Amino acid sequence: PEADENDGEMSAAAKKKAKHKQKREAAKKEEAKGGAAAPGAKPKKVDDDPEGLKLLEADPMEEATKLLKTLNLYCREDMTTHILTYDVMSRQGKPLQCLQALLKLFQLAANNATHYKFVAPFAHFCFKLDLDGADVNAAVKEVVLSETATTIFGKSSPFTSSKELRDAATTLFDQVEKRIKSTPDLAIIEVMYSVKGLNHVGRDCKAFLEKEWKPTGAFALKECTKMVSYLASAYGKDSGAYDAFRTKCKEIFPLMPC
Repeated sequence: PEADENDGEMSAAAKKKAKHKQKREAAKKEEAKGGAAAPGAKPKKVDDDPEGLKLLEADPMEEATKLLKTLNLYCREDMTTHILTYDVMSRQGKPLQCLQALLKLFQLAANNATHYKFVAPFAHFCFKLDLDGADVNAAVKEVVLSETATTIFGKSSPFTSSKELRDAATTLFDQVEKRIKSTPDLAIIEVMYSVKGLNHVGRDCKAFLEKEWKPTGAFALKECTKMVSYLASAYGKDSGAYDAFRTKCKEIFPLMPC
């Protein structure tokens, strides 16, 4: 009798195994045919835009704005969020939103106007954005002149014109230029952002990067890759600035993909 019970158990186990095998085989057949998923299996996702045509139809600025909302919701204390916000808003010609991004960035920079992540967007705001344009609302310009003067420069009264703002910013960028030229051990990423800001101001750093800059600080692969990429886009791969820094990086990182 005990042997018969074992035979029954073996028979039930074998039946269960065979049933699962049949289900697996059926699922494989359906998958091969591209048909519906087998019972109990997760439905297969179907790409309704395999060629990406719908993505091409989307407005890039609109999509970027959607992304910014998510970043500001979940990564509001990350400086990169506000650098990206400034970039997108400046491309859309929205100086008030640009100012809001700068003020938050300034706060995250511990109210340091020469912070390396603050200088590039702020230089663009002062020297590249057309604050005197006919499409800039008078009330918006008034807010810009007031907030930049009192919050960023610590003045007791607003600037009277965008020229006065640029004059104050020029003094600020004198400090930035002096720092990168007198501090050879400055981090690579700080030099990159500072040079980017100085280029917005209208100061050509090419000669400095080609002949004077001899970085002695720590080299990080990620920072070096960003710097090489920036030098290529700003001055071209045939420039001395690009070639000199790339050569230095190759000495430290022989396998660096650049």
